[in-house]
Amino acid sequence: MLIAIFRQFFLLGCMSFGGPAAHLGYFKRHFVDTLNWLTNTRYAQLISLSQALPGPGSSQVSFAIGVERAGCTWWHCCLYWFYPTIIFNYVAIGYKCASV
Repeated sequence: MLIAIFRQFFLLGCMSFGGPAAHLGYFKRHFVDTLNWLTNTRYAQLISLSQALPGPGSSQVSFAIGVERAGCTWWHCCLYWFYPTIIFNYVAIGYKCASV
């Protein structure tokens, strides 16, 4: 299940452009209209919830779509936290080394 979710978001990431508002349109067309992973009502609820949370709405909605599709376990939460943390640390270290 995780591989299927990863594949769908990877394909969207490779073919999409624009900001968070544009991503929400891509998500609706792909996950609601094409794949039928969510209903229109549930998708609208996820967007409403994302507007109350800090950060880009498309990031919140993408995480919520994954949780809706596969559930949320400690493993998913660790992956969601671990990879961005590692990437940002490498970028920060590279920036620090480049500016010295």
